[in-house]
Amino acid sequence: MALDSVIRALRSAAGRRAGAALLLAVLLPSLEVHAQAAPRRGDRVTIRSGTALRSTPGGEVIGVSSRAITAPVEMVQATFVRVTVEGHVAAGDVRLTANRSRGEVLPANGTTLRATGAANGAAIAELRRSAYIFPLRAGAAFPAARAGAFLPARRAIWVDLSRVTGGTSQGAASRPAARPTARPAEPPPARPRADTTPRRPAAAVSAAADSAVGGTAQPPAATPSPTFETRAPATLRTGPDGEAVATIPGGVAMSPLARERGWVRVRIEGWLPDSALEAAGARSAGALSAADLRANPTGTVGRLVRWTVEVLAFQTADALRQGFTPGERYLLARGPGAERAVLYLAVPDGLVAAAQALSPLTEVTITARVRTGRSQPAGVPILDLLELTRP
Repeated sequence: MALDSVIRALRSAAGRRAGAALLLAVLLPSLEVHAQAAPRRGDRVTIRSGTALRSTPGGEVIGVSSRAITAPVEMVQATFVRVTVEGHVAAGDVRLTANRSRGEVLPANGTTLRATGAANGAAIAELRRSAYIFPLRAGAAFPAARAGAFLPARRAIWVDLSRVTGGTSQGAASRPAARPTARPAEPPPARPRADTTPRRPAAAVSAAADSAVGGTAQPPAATPSPTFETRAPATLRTGPDGEAVATIPGGVAMSPLARERGWVRVRIEGWLPDSALEAAGARSAGALSAADLRANPTGTVGRLVRWTVEVLAFQTADALRQGFTPGERYLLARGPGAERAVLYLAVPDGLVAAAQALSPLTEVTITARVRTGRSQPAGVPILDLLELTRP
């Protein structure tokens, strides 16, 4: 279609509608391709090998896929999709709860989720330490397992859309894409009369349009009083029909964030003592060594570690120490444990007083995030300090 024809149509008062229709005919087919590329609930997608498997959208990494995984989408939220993976794990690598309704991965280097219950079974994913697994059937219990046996298990995981391929449901694939057609130009309408039809607020129209889109958690409709409270004690779950994470007493106030299939995603506010909290991901940290950081300085960036180190001195960075901002405070340390490698621990403002109070050769337990595995000029790892406690 010639561009000048479209421009003339748009410039003509009598052809405005025709011009708009022509532009839609040109632009919408390409937009449909992008819209169809986004998976929806129920679509089967393939997760690439080497993909980070997360406990929540953008949350803690609990494992890495060992090969391509194909599974149906259970939920889409922002740029993440949730699927469930199933397989078998070595019973000796898992600590079960008293009622055997949940298992926790114990080894520091994690465990392998395999396609079959055998030591040579094909690897599906590598699960990190402290990752939780569940029986294949919701509400069931793991069977009692003897030494050397494998447990059938499942885990709901979230992955980034950039690591997903496919995403076309069978119903969508069988329907040809509707293509807009240009309608002939219409005569200019008569002078408009005052419109007395009540109009819906823009927010209501947007909410109605959103509710018509399937496959993603939709925001709840605006209500005069957006805060709810529990009628009776209720179980808080990771998602619709997901795993239980807490029991909420009756009468607790909360705000709705999204609705899906008869479920409401809520936000609850409350207070916990400092002693009850730790850095996100700290339970699964600690599998890395200082040598791992130096050997893979870029691949370990962002990973969490939980180490016992020996503090040598509290210092201020100068321009020669690349990887620091000049004037940034840090601890010169040695560790972890018997490794005795030299480390730089960048100290945030909130921990400066505690770091300054440490005497040389004091042993401390740290939770830190890797800033770089090998800084210049000395090749020393730099870690951002998150927690600092004495053993």
